[in-house]
Amino acid sequence: DADNYPLTRRGQQDLWLHQHPANCSDPGLRFMWVGWENGPGFGLGARIKCMLAFFAIAVRENRILVSDSFGRADHAGCEGI
Repeated sequence: DADNYPLTRRGQQDLWLHQHPANCSDPGLRFMWVGWENGPGFGLGARIKCMLAFFAIAVRENRILVSDSFGRADHAGCEGI
C-alpha cells in the first residue's frame, strides 16, 4: 500500500463489494442495466468515459451496474493493427 494514495485499497474494496453482493437473489437489490453503443467512431477513451459515468451513477443511486457485452473499440483505420 506504500505506493498508493491514502485509502485507495479501501475504496477499491468498497466498490468491489458494491458490484459483487453476497446474495444476488436478495429482493432488496437494485440493478442498473446499460446497453453499450457499439457504432463506428467510438474509440476506447470514449467507451471508458461512458462506462465510468454509468458506474458513478449506479454507485450514487445504490444500484449494481450490469451491462451487455462491452465490445472492443473501433480501430478501423489505425496503423499497426
